[in-house]
Amino acid sequence: MGTGAMQYGAMNNSDSEGTVLKASRPDEALAVTNVWSSGSGGGVAVAVEAKHVGVHATGREYHGPPHNLGNKKGVGVLALGDVGVYGEGYESGVIGITHTDRLSGVKGVGYGNGGVGVAGYSYGGHSGGLFGGPIGVYGSCHSHENGNAAWFDGRCVVWGELVKAGTSSFLIDHPLDPENRYLRHSCVEAPEQLNVYSGTVVTNGEGVAVVELPDYFEALNTDFRYQLTVVGGFAQVVVSEEVRENRFTIATDNPEVKVSWQVSGVRQDAYARAHPFVVEEEKLEGERGKYLHPEAWGKPKEAGTEYERQTALFGQGDGDGQAGGASD
Repeated sequence: MGTGAMQYGAMNNSDSEGTVLKASRPDEALAVTNVWSSGSGGGVAVAVEAKHVGVHATGREYHGPPHNLGNKKGVGVLALGDVGVYGEGYESGVIGITHTDRLSGVKGVGYGNGGVGVAGYSYGGHSGGLFGGPIGVYGSCHSHENGNAAWFDGRCVVWGELVKAGTSSFLIDHPLDPENRYLRHSCVEAPEQLNVYSGTVVTNGEGVAVVELPDYFEALNTDFRYQLTVVGGFAQVVVSEEVRENRFTIATDNPEVKVSWQVSGVRQDAYARAHPFVVEEEKLEGERGKYLHPEAWGKPKEAGTEYERQTALFGQGDGDGQAGGASD
């Protein structure tokens, strides 16, 4: 603690500015126990305001005001208000550490419609490139082979572009052995923003079939590509009329032929036009000579694009080398 640190054990109402305890000097630290801020003056209730070490608390057992903690014990800091805990620092605003399996160092819970458990926001200039801009939330895990930098249980919404520096897949219980195995498939990649539509159709007695597409097809897509495959026999098949009014026509030289069809189109909606897809991109000056996955190129983890940032955020450990490989 800093010089002149104060210890308070009483429950106090705040002053008109809503501050229960405030350091008298800017370099003073506070050690606080059992403080409750009511904000009686109508201002913003601030239980503790301090510079350097604001609060260093170890939780043993909580006997404070009633709320949703239930029987949980060992609460180091309990902060209730419009903003429960606000941390701002030149290195880290808030650090949470847990030494127990399956428990969290920092936990955020959002109640009600639109409640946000954990919010990350970053602002500042953008130097371009994939990795040159500010980051709202950063997660890293390289301490175990199957560690996860982030885990989402439920629907995940990405408001903007989703970039993955690696692979992507879906995972399900294996349909032939769901109790003992998983089934994983890789996602399809392409250098364009493609939408794919497919189906089967049977031509009529005159060898003609009209394929109906969704009513938004032409509004969403452009540059149409067709694939046709005859099923169950030999026949010639062509696209006799291309897409117009969200439908196209297939013709076969024999009647009543089953045809498997596929049509793809390139996105042309307003968002896609405003954010054209960039296939090849130059690395920024600070990223040149470095690798997204240095181990794949036989390079040391220090050659990773994210090595310096991960080391600064989490400390240097014995990571596996991926994306810089820093770990705590």
